Amino acid sequence: MKKLISYELLFIFFFVIFTLIIGLTFGVMFIACIVQTVILIFLFHIAYKNTGKTRFKAISRIIGGMFLLFIISFGIIECVLIKTAIQSHHIKNGAPDAVIILGAGLNGRDLSNTLRERLEKGSKLLTVNENVPVVVSGGQGPGEAIPEAEAMGAYLKAQGIQEDRILYDKTSTTTYENLLNSRAILKKEGLHKKNVFIVTSDYHIYRAKKIGEELELNCFGLGSESPLYITANYMIREYFAVVNMMLK
Repeated sequence: MKKLISYELLFIFFFVIFTLIIGLTFGVMFIACIVQTVILIFLFHIAYKNTGKTRFKAISRIIGGMFLLFIISFGIIECVLIKTAIQSHHIKNGAPDAVIILGAGLNGRDLSNTLRERLEKGSKLLTVNENVPVVVSGGQGPGEAIPEAEAMGAYLKAQGIQEDRILYDKTSTTTYENLLNSRAILKKEGLHKKNVFIVTSDYHIYRAKKIGEELELNCFGLGSESPLYITANYMIREYFAVVNMMLK
């Protein structure tokens, strides 16, 4: 048991140092959990070897089996997410009849880098497809001075998109609400059965499309690219979001 405690303390020490250096992100937490699980499997196996007690062997096998199932499911879902993200960078489904751009956070009144990337991708699409309406979707969250949709509309207008083309959803706080509220807006315009392009980050496309299809939108995804470290972090987070979506 002394060795168990020593290994655990050593892991906690290095995890704290690592966190202080690069910050606590979803990716860091994920790596920490993976390392902790491997340590537990190893330690219970050692405890069984040293004591001969079968309960340690059973615990090691149970944790190992669950961990293997997790790794397999993680690999499958990540492959799907990566494939969808790559395919989302280019339009292959003709011209849109309507566009939805999903929010991604503000710093006060300023666009986050992720939201700016989505808006840049969306504005290019709207410039090419003149007169196509766009729903900007995003409510006001912690640390935000205004609803995301308001800032998104201002950005598009600065890029030359006319105000009468922009429709606002200023209340959404989740991806599901984004698309549910956007669908209601498009329904009022008679566009919910038309070709709808959802513009969001490439790692987010798979889940956004699945929710859109669940809401009976004839939707296609157009993904914006992010720096590799952001994409890697959110690809990990998307695994858990997709699993949660499937369970619901």
